[in-house]
Amino acid sequence: METIQEAMSSEAVQNVLMQGYHANRIREALERMILLLGPEEIAHITQEAIVHELEQMDEEDLERLRRENAELRQMLMCKSCFIQRTTHLNLGCQHMMCETCSYKDFCGICFAPITIVFPVSRS
Repeated sequence: METIQEAMSSEAVQNVLMQGYHANRIREALERMILLLGPEEIAHITQEAIVHELEQMDEEDLERLRRENAELRQMLMCKSCFIQRTTHLNLGCQHMMCETCSYKDFCGICFAPITIVFPVSRS
């Protein structure tokens, strides 16, 4: 039975490395493939199969990043109007809100009076 380290020196892996893929990423692909195919199949893994697994991993990473991005955008959305990004802090109740909502008399989240509003800068 071949180990991951031995597989990393195989011709298939060396060809994938020459295509510009990072060694750690290839190792991760091999580990995933072994879990799927079984350790006895590591000696038969082709360059094409490795590249396919790497592409699959890239697609999964991209989808995960899209989900995280959507979650972060939602976190930055004004919870009072759900239209604009939060840009201001009501010092009275400590809720973040957009500029439009900051001009209202009451916080749209907790209905506390909007007293002192402080613009918040995000880099």
